[in-house]
Amino acid sequence: MLGQLPVLFAAHPETVAVIAFGAGMTAHSVLTHAEVRDVDILEFEPAVIHASEYFDLINGAPLKDPRSHLILEDGRIHLTYTDKKYDVITTDPISPWIAGSANLYSKNYYDLARARLNPGGVVCQWMQLGDFSENSFKTILNSMRRAFPQVAIFIYGDD
Repeated sequence: MLGQLPVLFAAHPETVAVIAFGAGMTAHSVLTHAEVRDVDILEFEPAVIHASEYFDLINGAPLKDPRSHLILEDGRIHLTYTDKKYDVITTDPISPWIAGSANLYSKNYYDLARARLNPGGVVCQWMQLGDFSENSFKTILNSMRRAFPQVAIFIYGDD
């Protein structure tokens, strides 16, 4: 869903930033769309990339797709310093209670992501609902809502 939904909602989903590679399922999902021509995969942990080859049978080997470009850098840092604009920015960070990840759930991050969107672009973010309180969840949603006038929430299990 993290790869499919934002591509389906974006006006012209040609350029995509996938922040946090994980097992590569989101990147693969984005790359199933023929109109996607350029995917920047941002991952700051080289061990995640090294381990990803073990998932190639189920993730479609997105790093081998010529439309994908691996950038070994923190996604927020990349958005801060790049001039590149995206049609879709999808973020799959670890839970906000893990040191360093909370800044991917902040108003500052959402403003930064909005500034890197092309007109008609979409930002999508995963949140694991079981990891924090209702008040924390509402705070994150409020931060999102302050940066984006339209927010849609899709719930599947604890995500």
